[in-house]
Amino acid sequence: MDIAKLESALNIVREINRDEFKQELTNQNTLDALLIELNAISNKIQSQKKRTKEIIEHITDCCLGDLTKKLPISENEDELDVISLGFNTFLEELSATTVSIEKLEEANREILEREKKLDEAQTIAQIGSWEYSFESGITNISKELYRILEVEINSEINLRKLFKSKILPEDFYKYEILKNINTISHTKNEFEFKVQINKFKLKYLLLTTIYDSQQNKIIGTAQDITERRLIDAKLKQLESDNLEHKKKIIEAILITQCFL
Repeated sequence: MDIAKLESALNIVREINRDEFKQELTNQNTLDALLIELNAISNKIQSQKKRTKEIIEHITDCCLGDLTKKLPISENEDELDVISLGFNTFLEELSATTVSIEKLEEANREILEREKKLDEAQTIAQIGSWEYSFESGITNISKELYRILEVEINSEINLRKLFKSKILPEDFYKYEILKNINTISHTKNEFEFKVQINKFKLKYLLLTTIYDSQQNKIIGTAQDITERRLIDAKLKQLESDNLEHKKKIIEAILITQCFL
């Protein structure tokens, strides 16, 4: 073999080994040296092909949902290791994001569960509630308050208009007072109102409000005390009937005594 061609071939394969694989295997200009250099290149290429296949399979598994395994890093510090390091970093960030999403979903489930329990408790106690934020101008109204007033749930409804449409005119001034004094006194206040559900149905509500200075909002509750008032009215009627009955008995006794 021509020495010049041998040296030229060796220079090419040695340059490949130096630049691509960081290796300097031989320093003699012989056929054996060329064979060693070529075998080294062949082995490296086969190794890279195998690693490339493993990386592709690994990334495919990750795309199918398996985020637990990281790509192995060799001692070669080549382009495949750079890809592996980058992918492992991506996996770590993706796993952290997945954990954050799972925590967020769990927190959301807990909030929904608390809202459900609050809704059930308010239904049992027949107490509705609302919050009005002065900063955002947003009013949050509980489902039970809608049920008490027997109106459809509407997130865009104006609370003042809602109460004004239901509270009897002779009682509505109490609501205005209740709303205004909280921002001044910052104390808990309550009034009793009569609300007209329809032509034939009247309810009694006990409205309580308090101003939260830290969050700059009014927090209010409305309890349906209709049954309590109806029972009170029946008791008063019974007391009145009893008094009338006692009065008639006394009168009968006095008349009887007059004839004795």
